Amino acid sequence: MSLVPVLRVLTPGAGASIQDLGRSGWKRFGIPPGGAMDLESARKANLLVGNHEGAPVLEILFAGARLELLRAAELALTGADVDSGCPRWRSFSADSGFQITFGSLRAEVWSYLAVRGGFVAPRWFKSASVDRRAGFGEVARTGSLLHGEDLPRSSGISSRFIPALLRERFDEVPVISVWRAGVGPVSRCRSGALSGRGLARLQAKRPRGIQAGGPRA
Repeated sequence: MSLVPVLRVLTPGAGASIQDLGRSGWKRFGIPPGGAMDLESARKANLLVGNHEGAPVLEILFAGARLELLRAAELALTGADVDSGCPRWRSFSADSGFQITFGSLRAEVWSYLAVRGGFVAPRWFKSASVDRRAGFGEVARTGSLLHGEDLPRSSGISSRFIPALLRERFDEVPVISVWRAGVGPVSRCRSGALSGRGLARLQAKRPRGIQAGGPRA
């Protein structure tokens, strides 16, 4: 496998690090699972560029990050609704020197950038996910170089996209439904309305045995 620098971090913004699906099966030994904060968006970014769903991706927090592509590559950006000048939820090609700047953030906080072939990084307990508190790897810093496989472009990658109905939606307030066995829904409200009289009404309608904040121990 021939490795080449793929991406240079010009500035990490609020934070950027290599993540994958985490290190499952080790928690009983005191090893935290780690992994991407938004696993579904990370998976979908990989699938858009033809990677295995668990390949390492770059996780970007909030806004402010600026990245420079060091070779021609197929990329995909998913997750947060942020101005970047790049297509979201679909694969795209870019040439060496192309820059990605994460600007205004409209919804959610975590973005995921995948490159065809995946980023190549050291692994701990079968995962490349950075976890500084556990001593696994380092977050991206100004000047950090991210490496990947030296792969030719693939014409079959450029046409991939995630339909709108299957994308993560962060611009809608979720609806909370409370159900009673044998009856069905007894109350519906948007989570942002759970305060004051609205919360009191929801608590008054909850089925017997269900406590606010979860069941009693």
